[in-house]
Amino acid sequence: MVLSATPTLATETLIDRVVAVVNDRIILKSELNAQMFTKSQELAAQNIPVEDTDALQAKVLDSMILETLQIERAEQLGLQVEDQEVNEQLQKIATQNKLTLMDLRNQLNIEMPNGFQKVREKLRIKYSFKNFARRKSLAVPMSLKVK
Repeated sequence: MVLSATPTLATETLIDRVVAVVNDRIILKSELNAQMFTKSQELAAQNIPVEDTDALQAKVLDSMILETLQIERAEQLGLQVEDQEVNEQLQKIATQNKLTLMDLRNQLNIEMPNGFQKVREKLRIKYSFKNFARRKSLAVPMSLKVK
């Protein structure tokens, strides 16, 4: 019988890591990277150079944390956005771009994996925020509202 003296080396591969914890939700490095990429593209399209990527990353992460808190609060308040409202907005976007809804779906999915679904979710979040802001403004006593 021969025993090997060579130890078996277990290699670990880091798949992703947590960059922030917001209450019971986490923000992953991969999510931050995706948002950084999107923001960098937006800035490039406006001819705005990114000179300090660390500062941009901090701003993007802050934005993601705020968005997570707002989503959580909207959920706590039971604010939901109906599919019909999201569909109407998608139809408006398609019309503005002289596309059918199916063409818009195909174009977004070509530009990024699951692009159409990601845009749907972004619209749902956007309108959830609007509903949250509307509800918040309605909760302010009339004597405190600015005229």
